[in-house]
Amino acid sequence: MIIYLLWLVCFVLVAIPLYFRWCHAGRLMAKIPGPPELPVLGNFVTLYRTQEDLFTDTRLYNKTYGRIWKMQALNLRSVTIAHPNDIEMILSSTTYNEKNLPYTFLYTWLREGLLVSKGEKWHQRRKLLTPAFHFQILNEYFHTFRQRTQDLLLDIEDDNDKEQIDLKPLFTKATLHVMCETSFGTKVEDTPAFDKYLKSIHDMGKCLIYRLTRPWLLDETLYKWSFNAKKEKSIVKELHNFTKQIVEKRRQKRILNSNSPVIENLLEKKSKPALSKVRHDGVEDSDVGVAVEVPAGTNHKT
Repeated sequence: MIIYLLWLVCFVLVAIPLYFRWCHAGRLMAKIPGPPELPVLGNFVTLYRTQEDLFTDTRLYNKTYGRIWKMQALNLRSVTIAHPNDIEMILSSTTYNEKNLPYTFLYTWLREGLLVSKGEKWHQRRKLLTPAFHFQILNEYFHTFRQRTQDLLLDIEDDNDKEQIDLKPLFTKATLHVMCETSFGTKVEDTPAFDKYLKSIHDMGKCLIYRLTRPWLLDETLYKWSFNAKKEKSIVKELHNFTKQIVEKRRQKRILNSNSPVIENLLEKKSKPALSKVRHDGVEDSDVGVAVEVPAGTNHKT
């Protein structure tokens, strides 16, 4: 009996990697270059590292393997496309706009926003956001770009006495200010709530990386019972509260402007940020809130 069990174990250990290698997806992946892999585990050991090491490795792989390279572990496969021409070819078609891992992990935060939506919903989100980024509208906010750039330089100068300066939080803060004042038409101050939102974005990124690098957390059922899921739920609540405040602030501003002198109403019509679509009755609050979530939370990545 023991011998049969040993034979069965050996058969499974041999059959699984053979299946992953010679199935249709495996044969396609074999044509793409990538870092060395272990049997069955693939690149799992490479993924199970710190964020800093992952960033360094990714930069190295881009240089080593060129514009397209792969990573895989078990039956999970990932292809990185590094050249803008290749990316444009994919993004210009709606055939391939359905998102899979890891984008599905963003759903609790971004909901059906532009980054994770698909099909007709994707077109609706894009139609809602595109006018807010028209170059003619953005040209009207040149003074905002200049002011926030000056504020950024002052923040860097304040940290000039430090041995090292972490520019990422400073850039995130500056770009979020610009995004709120231009595309969203709402000015936000450096309040504790604003700082908490910036921290929540950073913490959400850490949660996602943690989950991605641990295969046992990829399953939604198992993940719901993890400590990371509870932490993510708390972070998402903070992120949604901030964007709700932006939408509400913009709606209140619209109500005030409806009773303003003619000259102010003309200015309101001239500059139409994304939130200009928010109605007085709040019917569109949910849709606009979802649309705002993506640029507000990922603006510093652009």
